[in-house]
Amino acid sequence: MITFRKIALLLLLIVVVAGCSPKSTPVPQSTEPAVNPSPELTAYPIPETNIESNAYPFQTGQETPVPAYLVPGFITNTPDASLVSIIVSEVQHEEDMESIYIKNISSSTQDISSYMIYSPKLDTRKILPSNLILEPGESFVLYNGANLEKYPEEQRWLDAPVLTAALDEVWLTNSAARIIYYFIYYPSITP
Repeated sequence: MITFRKIALLLLLIVVVAGCSPKSTPVPQSTEPAVNPSPELTAYPIPETNIESNAYPFQTGQETPVPAYLVPGFITNTPDASLVSIIVSEVQHEEDMESIYIKNISSSTQDISSYMIYSPKLDTRKILPSNLILEPGESFVLYNGANLEKYPEEQRWLDAPVLTAALDEVWLTNSAARIIYYFIYYPSITP
């Protein structure tokens, strides 16, 4: 039985190797010589064309204005409540504590039970408590930092602030784990 297996394995190996051997490519039977374009027809750079005006970076002024929301320190308007009703509306830093405000901006009561806030930088999340209902205009606050014992357990997240540098971000997801709001932090610039 062992010899049969060895012979079968050897036969299989020969078939695989034979199938992988290089095969010659058939040569076309055309006798026409290959036509190379003449140097006069394909001159480079193209005569009478100003290459610098087409090259990046453009030497002229910027034709497309930068949207204001891409400028650091820009404060966005409140999002449209018909598109998203729950947002991260504000982040406050006081000494070593950070407060993240999750707000209902719609005109109706919103159930945010089991919503989640996630930090991709730290790869950590906080699942919001069940039976969490926000009235119109009401906010739920999460706290990050040291010495959070005075705040309810369901409102504590991390022992250090998560949004400390420009472009730090948190994602707010619904109970189905779909991102409903993407918050990018821009620190206040105060003189």
